[in-house]
Amino acid sequence: MTEVEFRLPSAVPYAYVNVKGTLEELVEVNFEMLASLYANSLTAFQTAEVQAAKLIVQGGALGAMAAGEPEQTIKAESADGAQIISETLGATELDNVNAPWEAPPKAPKKNPWDKSKPAPVADLDLEGW
Repeated sequence: MTEVEFRLPSAVPYAYVNVKGTLEELVEVNFEMLASLYANSLTAFQTAEVQAAKLIVQGGALGAMAAGEPEQTIKAESADGAQIISETLGATELDNVNAPWEAPPKAPKKNPWDKSKPAPVADLDLEGW
């Protein structure tokens, strides 16, 4: 039996669904049910991905809750996110005083051919030639 694989384009950009099977198996495939299954699994995956990202971001607070610290302490610790990031990752907070978009624009560089003009050519007397 020959196995065939279909690569079906998805409604999600740059995504495809591969359907593989023998000819007899593919005749029995309900593609509407396959699309519904794909959409449901994609939605479930995206929801779980968002929840996992929230857990990672709130990891410090969850660790404190597991240790039994009071909720006010957790809120006070997570209130200043910039301080936590700078302590944890060693980040530097920049001010807007010397921001590049507020500085005056630099003068354009002169091209080499703009530096000097050629000397004028003297008129030649060609009558006696």
